[in-house]
Amino acid sequence: MLSSITQGKAYLHAALAGHWPWLDRTLAGLIDFVTGPLTGVNTRYYWVFLAQAVVLAAIFHAVRGGTLRGFYRFCLPHGTLTHTSTRVDLQINIANQIFGQSFKLFWRLTMPAIAAFLLAGLQTSFGPAPHLWPWNGASLLILTALVTVGDDLGYYAFHRAAHTLPWLWSFHKVHHSAEVLTPLVAGRVHPVEMALSEPVRAAASAIMLAPGLYFFAGDATLLTVFGIKASALLFGALGNQLLHSQVPISWGPKVDRVLVSPLVHHIHHSTAPRHRNRNFGGLLSVWDWMFGTLVLPVPGETLRFGLGEEAAQIHPNVLMAYALPFWEILPGKAFWSAGAQRFLPARQKPQDTM
Repeated sequence: MLSSITQGKAYLHAALAGHWPWLDRTLAGLIDFVTGPLTGVNTRYYWVFLAQAVVLAAIFHAVRGGTLRGFYRFCLPHGTLTHTSTRVDLQINIANQIFGQSFKLFWRLTMPAIAAFLLAGLQTSFGPAPHLWPWNGASLLILTALVTVGDDLGYYAFHRAAHTLPWLWSFHKVHHSAEVLTPLVAGRVHPVEMALSEPVRAAASAIMLAPGLYFFAGDATLLTVFGIKASALLFGALGNQLLHSQVPISWGPKVDRVLVSPLVHHIHHSTAPRHRNRNFGGLLSVWDWMFGTLVLPVPGETLRFGLGEEAAQIHPNVLMAYALPFWEILPGKAFWSAGAQRFLPARQKPQDTM
């Protein structure tokens, strides 16, 4: 895929550069914008991760006795792609691609930067780094696993806070207002939430990385496979791209207590009262098990997704999704809302679309 895109850009450059340089630059930028989410190793929709999701869904579908003809509907039930919620997913993903970087106010708070700060603290407290052991394959594998666990614990902590703190919930609610699940829901995230969550996860990962830098000699490199983080490949193999889909995969009650399956995360998006504020884990559901927030899937249970509020869809487009959270946390909002209700028509209850 990468080579095909590179060849296409080279062809356009050769055909247009001598005649219309501005058009050459514009088309090259447009190609990068459109293909970036699929070709960027660290993006949500990297093509390798999408391929892993399709293979996993196909295996599960075949084990259940499904046919090739029914595979498409198994992955995308009727009406999913045309649902208004999916259109908003797409709008938010495109807007985040354009404006997301502008919201990264804490871009310096990365895992390496925080790990360096913690390493300096260790050296101040306990003396110069002893560098007792050299790195080898086994120690790098252990470090990669520990950093992955740290990242997931940071994800759990931030995710639970996003459901607990009212002002943060206003931003996280954008993600939960999705009424159908597709992989695009993974990118249905308010950019303020993205900006706040990344340093929290980086700090949790750095807590695992810093001791390794202190006790081992030389630079630590997290394991990669063909340039892709080993942890990301594992996450993809376990159905990361299917967490926000309607593919009903469960690993069984024992494994689901340790690893997040798609059905475990579907419960997190369920409107059922007993599922509210449950299943916060991203890769490991063991955090939910330890802290009492785990609910396991019930075979054959039908789930509805969204906020479950007796109100119209509060994020009908990307503009409302971006702006409404700021309005909700505005001081004195209740006073202004009460006055505005005199001039607004009564809100109708939403129709059942599922």
